[in-house]
Amino acid sequence: MIVSIFRQKYKLRFLVSLIAMIGSLFLSNYLFRGPRLGFFYDFLMKYRRGPPVSPELALIETGFNSENQSTAAGQLIDPLTAGQVILALAETDASGLIIQTPILGASLGSARTEEELRTGFYEEFALLEQNIRNLFQGIRVGSITPGESEQYVADLILLAEMGKERLVSSFLSQDESGTAFMERAIEAFGNVWQSEDIRVSLIRRQNVSAPGENSRRYSRLRPDPDGVFRRIAPILFPPSGRGGEETGGGDPAEAAAVLRAAAADGIEHIAYAALKSRFNRAEPEISGSRLRLRLTNSAGEELITLDRGGNILVEGFRGGTGFKRVPLPVFLEYERAEQELFALLQEAEPLGYFAYIEPEEYPAILYRYCRNLRDEMLEKPDAERKSRWLNSRREYMKSIENYLDGISETSLVTGYEKLIAQEHLAEAELGRLVALRDKAIVFFMNLRDKYEEFSSLRKEISTAAAGSLCIMGPVSAPRPVLENSNAVQGIPPSLKKFAIPFIREPNPTDAEASAILANSILTGRAVVPLADLYLFLWSGGIAFAILFLLRKTRPAFTLAAGIVLILLEALVFSLGFVFTDYWIDPLPPVLTAGAGVFASFFMAIRIKNRESKQFRLAYGPSLARPYLRQVIRVGHPRPGELLKAKAAVITVRQPSLLSGENRENPGEGAALLRNFRQTVFRHFARFGGVFTGAEGDLVMIAFGSPLERACLNSVRSEVPYEDEINAHSNNSPASKAVGATMDFISHAPQGDWYFGIDTGECAFVWGEPGGYSAFGSPPARSKVLAGIAPRYKARILVTSAVIEKIDGVISQKLDILKEKSGKQEAFYKLITGKKA
Repeated sequence: MIVSIFRQKYKLRFLVSLIAMIGSLFLSNYLFRGPRLGFFYDFLMKYRRGPPVSPELALIETGFNSENQSTAAGQLIDPLTAGQVILALAETDASGLIIQTPILGASLGSARTEEELRTGFYEEFALLEQNIRNLFQGIRVGSITPGESEQYVADLILLAEMGKERLVSSFLSQDESGTAFMERAIEAFGNVWQSEDIRVSLIRRQNVSAPGENSRRYSRLRPDPDGVFRRIAPILFPPSGRGGEETGGGDPAEAAAVLRAAAADGIEHIAYAALKSRFNRAEPEISGSRLRLRLTNSAGEELITLDRGGNILVEGFRGGTGFKRVPLPVFLEYERAEQELFALLQEAEPLGYFAYIEPEEYPAILYRYCRNLRDEMLEKPDAERKSRWLNSRREYMKSIENYLDGISETSLVTGYEKLIAQEHLAEAELGRLVALRDKAIVFFMNLRDKYEEFSSLRKEISTAAAGSLCIMGPVSAPRPVLENSNAVQGIPPSLKKFAIPFIREPNPTDAEASAILANSILTGRAVVPLADLYLFLWSGGIAFAILFLLRKTRPAFTLAAGIVLILLEALVFSLGFVFTDYWIDPLPPVLTAGAGVFASFFMAIRIKNRESKQFRLAYGPSLARPYLRQVIRVGHPRPGELLKAKAAVITVRQPSLLSGENRENPGEGAALLRNFRQTVFRHFARFGGVFTGAEGDLVMIAFGSPLERACLNSVRSEVPYEDEINAHSNNSPASKAVGATMDFISHAPQGDWYFGIDTGECAFVWGEPGGYSAFGSPPARSKVLAGIAPRYKARILVTSAVIEKIDGVISQKLDILKEKSGKQEAFYKLITGKKA
């Protein structure tokens, strides 16, 4: 029955921990479904190997954003500049362009945003502000008299009116020429994508549309609720089908049909829209419990796992590195260098510097021819006109190279040298020829420098853009290394290296996020989130295994081992994410197992406390405190549990207690009896003896009882009893009992003390109201021996069984004990060195 109750406690503890685990399992998997990503995900992301970088992507940097600015902000560009960038990309054979920056004068309708107005009027208002400051500065220092101030104010008003006219004229001219130029450049290039959420739709006078113009697209960065960028949705599903949550129930075919219909009505990310044309099939699908993006082309099939919301868990590029980049000023410098190069060529034509080449190879003429073909292409864009323009550009640059490598420079300089060498020339004519020679030398030197600059800029653009999908927009501002960033200011230098892994990388800009999404699609590299169902099963299975292993352990071990196993579980999942592409969120398994382990720990503590109380009530009167603590720690023998053991029982008797009892004053006798029992118990308890009962002037102490053995087995410094020995051992209950008795006699207070000792198998059990008791022949014989000891004038009487177990003690055989059963056993007197 006792064992059954003990098992029921284990079952109750396991059941309570199981209930806590199941509750935490459902709660944590609900809270972190999707998955919900956070700081720990960002921390582990820092230790993953960097994703591969597709060579088909390039960023055109239109400006920088600081970490505190909106990612939609950035440098506004005018339509003329945008058109020049588009033509430069077409010339360098770029595969496409995504525009993610506002274009001045090209917003919706004819309205201008606040940023556009601020940019457009900045210079004029800065000039007006400077004029006002100059006026008042002149008045303050006295250079302008009060009489002259009226005329200066009138001049200032006139300058403001002129600035207003310039702005109006500039904007009207821009709307008429720059916007039209950009529209035609887009149509000629043919692969330009623009989003609706940054207001760059063009003001069109003709029915001209860019690729995918009629499709809905977005490009603004959509961070997680905590403001951190971790995922991008290739398609923003409408509410009826978002993330596959309402996609037709359990039938995969029906769910896939609903998902495709939702995708047709969804809003595509601009990078996904730009890359869809590369695939024969590009659509989301449901496979079992997973939402995936299937991309198929002639090269094969690519599957990208999406999260519950239809997002790709992208991998950012730490430090903003990886992609090919071209700053927007490079395009402006390229256009400027070309114009300056043409100006040099125009200057050379009337001076006769092209005299040594054929007219059809004149670079200036070829440049005009290129411009005419470009204007023709922009007027009526088509592939044939575009091809002719590109061919003419190549011929133009080849003509400059041939011209610089040809004989023109040498012939011109040599001709001038021959003329200068003539002796009949006048001094004035000689000076003019020297000037012409020097001018020719300077011209060719400037032409070479300018063409080298032009070629270098063209090469820089071509290296990044050739065959690439270009994304034009603001990028993250260059940041100092983390050791010097604001995030670690105030941290002691010795601790900075430990703080750096916990610093969150800044979010990318919209353009960088598009590049990251495009890179994930092109390389197929993305984090694969574990399906919610599998995460639920993993969390529950591992937590159940941990609780099952710890169901019978002690509280301290439960807590320590549980924490170790939970940390090991988190480490395994974390390393799995670091070294693979699979994200198994460690938090649901950790929280699930943690709830179960702590519930098991607290239940074990409660059970242990209740058991400790029971042990103290049951065994407290029978054991010394150190031994009692050991029994409580070991947890057995349990109260009510009957156990047998080979033990030695001592019965201590003091007859004078009862014979001299004052019956007129019973309290005095009770005090003497209590003092007698306490004296005996305190002495023998120091040696490990267990109090097994008292009757009148008798006190019984046992050595080798299950209580004492449990203590000895739990303390490594002590050696447990060896019961299976033949004779004479100092490591037996009898030997210990005799030694403790001898020590008691040597330190015993005044009085008549008699002892009976026997050893053998006894039955021990605790019960109410008797307490802890010993049963069997040894308790009965020791009581008889203590009772007859005064008759034999002996302090200590022991049986032959005790004599066989002890050594080094002088004994004298006295008589034989006869039991009713007919069994006989001799008993002996131990010589103590004192008179009996």
